[in-house]
Amino acid sequence: MLPAARALAAWLAVVAVVAGAFAAGRVTRTTPPAAPAASSPTGTTGDDRGPATRGSPIYNWPSRERNKLTLTLQRMQVRERSSTLTVTVDGLAAGETVMGLRGVSVTDKDGGQLLRGGPVGFAPANEEGRGGPEAEVIVRGPVDRLAAVAAVTVQEVFVTSQMVEEAKGTLLHPGLRQSDESVQVKVPPATCRGCDVDVRCTDCRTMEVAASDYRHRDVVILLTPKGPRTRSVLGGDPQVTIVGTLTDIQPTVSTGPDGTTAVRFDAASLATDDSSGRHGFRVSVQGHLEREVTGPWRMSGAP
Repeated sequence: MLPAARALAAWLAVVAVVAGAFAAGRVTRTTPPAAPAASSPTGTTGDDRGPATRGSPIYNWPSRERNKLTLTLQRMQVRERSSTLTVTVDGLAAGETVMGLRGVSVTDKDGGQLLRGGPVGFAPANEEGRGGPEAEVIVRGPVDRLAAVAAVTVQEVFVTSQMVEEAKGTLLHPGLRQSDESVQVKVPPATCRGCDVDVRCTDCRTMEVAASDYRHRDVVILLTPKGPRTRSVLGGDPQVTIVGTLTDIQPTVSTGPDGTTAVRFDAASLATDDSSGRHGFRVSVQGHLEREVTGPWRMSGAP
């Protein structure tokens, strides 16, 4: 066999195995699943119960730039069992937001710890406050002497960004039609002479289409990361949607440890009253990229 033919045969063999796994019921997850938990460290979480006991002074204390990021302490509010810090992070890339801060400490002018319980391992950003460079984090433990605060130090910043990439597909099957009168679909047989599916990337920066196949009425697509998995839209828990001519389709999705993602959906979902036999669709993949930026950043009146 020619090299290209051998490669194609290998691809289709992989897809056939994936399709068999779907058929055997070994893959059951369908998108979209419940919202995934953040994959960042799960150290200390906030306890914001109880009324505010001391005010919300405005600091506007900047830090020095570290790894292209500059942190500024905007406000601090102390409650009975926790403290709320509002920090602005400058230097983020477009579309990035702050997930949380690690190694948060509040000290006086002599370096003494003012946060009851000591430095905080990980403080997640308030969900309601996400969406930009300003992060509101809740740390367990009140600040004992708010008037004595001289500096707030952060060791690491966790950042996330949302990414959407797309591939364009065309299914060729003349018998796949939807009747206007009966609204019934003529589904393809197990084998279909002349039928074919073609899927190609149109906006793929971190993924690629490794293979696609059409058999037993199923369209199966194999997506693989382009480059490191941690920097790919397929690296976490990708949300995949098939955008058809008439409706959006939620396919069955399986993602392997290396980020390889198999997508399967029923071809009948693409049926229209078009007699040409060509059925176009888009494969939209949405994922989140996370990165950790190391400091430290010391925010005080004199950075």
